[in-house]
Amino acid sequence: MVPRFNSKEAGGAHLGAIALGRVDPPAGRYYAAVRRDALMWLDPSKLARDDRVRDALWRDSASLVGLQP
Repeated sequence: MVPRFNSKEAGGAHLGAIALGRVDPPAGRYYAAVRRDALMWLDPSKLARDDRVRDALWRDSASLVGLQP
């Protein structure tokens, strides 16, 4: 059987490298994914680019922490 998921070690190593500034994203890229233990810079999904979804997320987040949206 072939593992279908990335290892925790690879995912953590990539996340740490990004957070510590050891990896610079390509120009205009902000969404990173780890596929087969390799860091990739993908285009965000259609859902991630939807302004209505973004606004709902901010409203819901503000409500959860007791802030006025």
